Amino acid sequence: MITEGLGSYGTDYLMRAYVGFIGLGANWAEDAVYPTCVFDINGNPPDASRAYQLRFEENELPPVHSFWSITAYNEDEFLVENELNRFALGDRDPLQYNDDGSLDIFIQNKPPVEKPLSYWLPIPKDGRFTLTMRLYWPKEEVFNGTWKPPFLRRD
Repeated sequence: MITEGLGSYGTDYLMRAYVGFIGLGANWAEDAVYPTCVFDINGNPPDASRAYQLRFEENELPPVHSFWSITAYNEDEFLVENELNRFALGDRDPLQYNDDGSLDIFIQNKPPVEKPLSYWLPIPKDGRFTLTMRLYWPKEEVFNGTWKPPFLRRD
């Protein structure tokens, strides 16, 4: 999670090149931060043939002044075609929180069993995938390290 120097590079040519490699540019970190998940809690690359879960406890929801979302990408860094035409989930969606205020997001290639579809972020049928979170107008907790995204866990 890059929280410094993003979008305003000065003479940091390595950062400028890195951002140019992964995208066409970036917002300033004060406007948006993009945590990316390339490993699960065990240090393994996510494998789309498996089912995963992201669990946000009530006090762990992304701290933003504006909004947040999570997008899944296939191993070629493209959006994942799926039956719902859902490419991201975030706080602007009709999410269903658990009774204790926590939020579970099921990240898998088939709909979750006995859970509403509002909990499901589709991934490819096989191969590796990545998740990118978008935090727009992040709060101080993102910058000072007191908030971190939850680990991706196998379901």
